[in-house]
Amino acid sequence: MRLWLSLYCALAFAYAQSPVSSTALATKQPRLAGKVLSTTGEPVRKANVRLEATTSENGQEASSYSESSDNDGKFLFDAVPPGRYILIAEKSGFETGRYGARTPTGPATSINLVPDQEMKDLVVVLTPNGVLSGKVLDQDGDPVSSAQIMAMRLAYTHGRRQLLPAGVKRTDDQGNFRFANVVPGRYYLTAQDTRANSNATSVHPGREGTKAESYLLTYYPSVTDITSASPIDVSAGADVSGLTLQLRKGRVFTIRGRAVNAVTGAPAVDVPVIVLPKDSSEAPVIMLINRSLQQVRPDGSFEIGNLSPGTYVLQNMTLHSPDGHATAVTGRLEFNIADADVDGATLALGPGAEIAGRFRLEGGDLKTVFSTQQQNGSPDGSGPSIELLPVEERQTQPFQVPIKGDGTFRITGVPATRFVVNVGNIPDGTYVKSVRFGGAEVGKEALDLTSGKGGTLDVILSMGAADATGTLLDSEGHPMANIPVTLWPKNLTASSSWFLVRNTITDQTGSFKFNGLGPGDYYCAAWEDADSGVLENSDFLARFTNEAVPLSLAERSHETVNLKLIPRDKISLEMAKMQ
Repeated sequence: MRLWLSLYCALAFAYAQSPVSSTALATKQPRLAGKVLSTTGEPVRKANVRLEATTSENGQEASSYSESSDNDGKFLFDAVPPGRYILIAEKSGFETGRYGARTPTGPATSINLVPDQEMKDLVVVLTPNGVLSGKVLDQDGDPVSSAQIMAMRLAYTHGRRQLLPAGVKRTDDQGNFRFANVVPGRYYLTAQDTRANSNATSVHPGREGTKAESYLLTYYPSVTDITSASPIDVSAGADVSGLTLQLRKGRVFTIRGRAVNAVTGAPAVDVPVIVLPKDSSEAPVIMLINRSLQQVRPDGSFEIGNLSPGTYVLQNMTLHSPDGHATAVTGRLEFNIADADVDGATLALGPGAEIAGRFRLEGGDLKTVFSTQQQNGSPDGSGPSIELLPVEERQTQPFQVPIKGDGTFRITGVPATRFVVNVGNIPDGTYVKSVRFGGAEVGKEALDLTSGKGGTLDVILSMGAADATGTLLDSEGHPMANIPVTLWPKNLTASSSWFLVRNTITDQTGSFKFNGLGPGDYYCAAWEDADSGVLENSDFLARFTNEAVPLSLAERSHETVNLKLIPRDKISLEMAKMQ
């Protein structure tokens, strides 16, 4: 017995001392550690830190993981499956932080985790939010309860500067308001007395000669024109309090009329109508809608009041299904208010314009190319489509329809306004060579349908698409990830702005690529920090033609672009000049 025991111990000792083959060692899962800090450098405790998977390896399903930072702001993700991730941290009172983001709202840098990898000392920075608070008073200095107040920010959408809502509140019984968790930035405040939302005027029955007055949409501190409003700057963690916004009264007018069926002349029923300023790009549209949206009466009549002098558009709120077919009639009436009410207006509602068209392909068979693309699948899972995007009127919905296998399409119920024609998800190697409506080229200008008439839209594709690629490196030769890169035509104008501009972001290797380009002359630039909306503004881009790289493309050409980063200070300086 002792002999067997001695032999067993000897064998066990020998096995422990012998080298182990590499195949016998278990592969370690990646490990990731770091901390969450405030912009002040202080650790942020109890932050929710998420490791969100974007892709995975070995066919494993992508998963996301969550941890909480400790008292020192530290976090740890242990034994994470290999794959590509982004790292995000959140806590109430702070703006969401993304690892590697160059701005508080910028995209996160992708993290590629491989077996045996350990990443440590990662830092996610959170920006403290601020507070805006104050009081709304009437013209006599008394508090206004239940007033609607909106905080707004000027931003660029599709290259146009617009006031976008950042928060809506109502005042309490003492006229007080408070916005918490305000993202650092510049804001405008506007308020309205909710009693002005009723379309009744202040004209007293039996008092001839009286003029209608009402509290107007008022901007801080007490003006009725956004161009005269005072902006409010909120820095990180700031408490901006004691603001007083005093409502202004003024002359208001009313438009009265009837909505009728354009074909039969019968009263239109169950139709919502709305009045908005013709140029509403720098107006709080949501608040204006609240003041003027109205359902027509059973006899088709309507009466919309509280309108200040100016040029307006009266129209119905057109609804349509995702396939581009209208589910309601449409109509539009432009009118002007000077110093009197508008009576007897007629809003003719019809089925809207019908746009029919066809795609053609130069140098190839369209059905074959479309069929191949459908079999292989497009990047977003959909096939070729055509979209009509409204240029000015923000209450008009866009229309998007798929292209049939034979290249035909049809859009019905299109309102009488101007649209941009956008072609999406076309096959690789093709580009849009021409877009013609009624024989006239509209591919680089807006499609004008204000006459209310439809027509035929012909789209010609070509197989000779070009592309442009490049890699952005810093002064030490390291790749620069998450950098916006813009490509735009040299002949870009305000009327042909954003839909001709192409934007992308460099990947983790600093590389970028633009596909599906037509022949022509372009500029290309990389930006240290720029909002995506302003990168579609022709005025902004024109200010950087000297810093941008000129590029000439022929059909089927493959060009490489070497860019230098345009610094944040230069961008901020030019942005300030545009205010």
